[in-house]
Amino acid sequence: MKILGLACVALFALLLYGIVRASFVENVLVGGERLIRDPWGLATLVDAYCGFCVASVWIWAVEPKKSVAVAWIVALMLLGNLASLMWLGLRLRRARSLAEAVGSAH
Repeated sequence: MKILGLACVALFALLLYGIVRASFVENVLVGGERLIRDPWGLATLVDAYCGFCVASVWIWAVEPKKSVAVAWIVALMLLGNLASLMWLGLRLRRARSLAEAVGSAH
């Protein structure tokens, strides 16, 4: 469990570094406009948001408080995998087992 939590922290830090670094080079709106014009950029965005939808279904299914689930889903759609890593990392910290963390042991 601890290694998974550390992996979440490491991936979060790596992703945040990439976002901050890119922000110093180019505005997100300018980069996003260029990204959606490129066929592979658009395919990557579609892939990412399909994954976010799958993660949203999972969050909805395992979060007991639906208001909390909605907040996480909105965060996921706005922040991407920064939010999914935060969600999973927090669940791992509170859980006694991996099954509990991912919602299969209520």
